[in-house]
Amino acid sequence: MSHENLDNYIGAYGERFPFADENVRMLHSYAGYVIDSIGERQRVDILSLGIGYQTVATRIVEELGERLGSYVILEGAAAVIAKFKAEWPLKR
Repeated sequence: MSHENLDNYIGAYGERFPFADENVRMLHSYAGYVIDSIGERQRVDILSLGIGYQTVATRIVEELGERLGSYVILEGAAAVIAKFKAEWPLKR
C-alpha cells in the first residue's frame, strides 16, 4: 500500500488556486445546508471530513454556537492542520 503526502496539495487552499473562489462559494453553501438540516435541535455533534479553506468549520461554530456539543474535523494533511491551528480565530 502506498501513501501519498497530502501536504503536497496545500497550495489548493490558497487564494492563488485557480478555483479558490468557486470552492469557497460551494463550501459556504454546503455549510448552510448542514446548518439548515440541523434545524432547531438544541445539541448537535458534528464530524467534518477535511479542513479545506476553514469555511465550513467557521460557519458551523459561528452559527451553532452553544448548540454545538462536539465538533471533530478529520484531516490527513499535517500542513493543513498546522495552518488551521495558526489561523483559527474561534478558540473554544
